[in-house]
Amino acid sequence: MRSFFSFITFTLFFFFCLSSSAQWQLVHTGSAQVWAMTNKGNILYAGDLNGIYYSDDFGASWTVNTCQCNYVRNIVFLDSTMYITSDYDGVFKSYDNGSTWVSIDSGIANPTQAWSLTHNDSLLILGTSGSFSGDKATIYISSDSGSTWTNVLVLTSQDVFYSFSVLGNEIFAGVLPSGLYYSDDKGATWTLKNGIISAKHLGLGDTNLLCGVTGGIGGTYLSTDKGISWLNVLPVQYGYCFASYEQITFTGNSNGFYYSTDDGYTWTADNLGLPATKHIISICVIDSIVFAGTDQGEIYKKDVTTISTQTTDVPDQMHSVFVFPNPTNDVLNIRFKSNEEYRFQLFNVLGEILLDVNLRDESNSINLSGFADDIYFYRFGINTNEYQSGKIIKQ
Repeated sequence: MRSFFSFITFTLFFFFCLSSSAQWQLVHTGSAQVWAMTNKGNILYAGDLNGIYYSDDFGASWTVNTCQCNYVRNIVFLDSTMYITSDYDGVFKSYDNGSTWVSIDSGIANPTQAWSLTHNDSLLILGTSGSFSGDKATIYISSDSGSTWTNVLVLTSQDVFYSFSVLGNEIFAGVLPSGLYYSDDKGATWTLKNGIISAKHLGLGDTNLLCGVTGGIGGTYLSTDKGISWLNVLPVQYGYCFASYEQITFTGNSNGFYYSTDDGYTWTADNLGLPATKHIISICVIDSIVFAGTDQGEIYKKDVTTISTQTTDVPDQMHSVFVFPNPTNDVLNIRFKSNEEYRFQLFNVLGEILLDVNLRDESNSINLSGFADDIYFYRFGINTNEYQSGKIIKQ
């Protein structure tokens, strides 16, 4: 009888542990947005409106850092040096994991507008925001650990360099509202890659470029051609952040936490244990533990191994639907993979249908030479089911 009760006790404990690890667990409660999270080894660093704090025991306990800065946007490690940006207080670095800090603003026109930060090998790349006082959004690079900065791209006072994504020597810069900028020489020179997409938050899957868009249709967009053309793969209004672990890609948005096991084409919601009203705005993975930060100051964690490796039951139509080039002159190309017939509709800014055609071939070309240079909108789907929509500029 004792062995029977021992078996029952062990079974209940096992399923309790399994259930606990399968759902999100609250590990930190703050009062402001957790915009920044990163790790150095097994130490998790987080930044919010009130500064920096860290945990060396997977979120069980937290220590407040000594950096007295507000609204921490980024935390970056380059070798053993820790860098942060604050769009209130500027740019700082620490040689001792945050015990002491040095301001590194030399050469930055307005350090209080520092937003995005990344590095490529030993080069630091910093993006700032424009402001009402006339400061223009600028990209700076530093080759001396932030002691001096040189501007390499200046846009307008209305722009914000929200995020960077690095792939080898290539760097992508997400700019609101001007679009996606690109450098293939470690940030020395930049070109506009796509001026249509509102490239706010950038990330990488295994091979694809991802972008979280806010406003308009919004959502998570995917590009297989380094930002030239985009597919809306997760139409959730606000897309915020990305991270990855082995073959799984994660994103956070206004509807919570999602993951993809097919390089960003399809997504599955995973919100058990998360509050329904909170936005996931930062993600970090340490070993097999994923941490999610919210817009209300909480940090949650869960075991990545509890995430299913099965993809979502999304129709094949959602895969590889590309409408390009955009902007276009006379010809618009539409490519997709499906055995079904699609309906493609083109609208003007008043919502009037200008074109309504059925497409069956995987590769299609539509002649727009008879249309005036303007902004148009399209809808793509089967019957009344919409699978993709977007904006086209004819010029």
